[in-house]
Amino acid sequence: MKKISFIVLFLGITLMLQAQNYRPTSNWPYLYENFMDATIRTNNGVEIKTKANISSINGKLHYLQNEQVMEADMLRLAFVEFENNKFINVVGKMQEVLAQDGDIYVLKQDIIDMSELDKTEIGYGISSATASSTEQSLAAFLGDGYVEVINMDIREAATRKGSGKEVPLKTIYSLKVGPNVYTASKNELNSVVTDKKAFKIFLKENKIQWKETEDLLKVAKFIGNK
Repeated sequence: MKKISFIVLFLGITLMLQAQNYRPTSNWPYLYENFMDATIRTNNGVEIKTKANISSINGKLHYLQNEQVMEADMLRLAFVEFENNKFINVVGKMQEVLAQDGDIYVLKQDIIDMSELDKTEIGYGISSATASSTEQSLAAFLGDGYVEVINMDIREAATRKGSGKEVPLKTIYSLKVGPNVYTASKNELNSVVTDKKAFKIFLKENKIQWKETEDLLKVAKFIGNK
């Protein structure tokens, strides 16, 4: 019995470490290493149970239909729920719900860091900082041989795992208060609130930490009440 328990524990730790070591790449740019069981909800209430994943390149939801990778219609998509987390559609990008109280949300998005791409070269020694558009930087990062996985059989697409360049990610925290979405930063929110003195006192009294979910929910509620 002890031996079996040890094996189960070892396998669990191994899987956890593998998940921690996973990083999206230019050939497999997904937040998760595998497409996972999910429930997709459209704006008109239709539910679809399938396997899904989220692109770290553009924040869009991809799902499987008859083992084929499809891109969700972001104009119709409300949210997607995985086993342990939920993402809502915010202006065409999926953002993870860290906390919710009614129509007030604390959100997180892990997305490609374009500023890191701007530090790379786009060929022939030309810095992408001089490129005319974000699209040029992204195209240079993905490479000439990049093939989009949309409409590709998942078994073929999965062979791309582990290849390509690691996607540089940045984490953005946001507050959604009713229909309004704000970046969770002191400077941005200070430009939003009308009573800046009260906001300053609130932040000081509550010792707000800008990456703590509970603190961000307090801030979102403060904004919602003003």
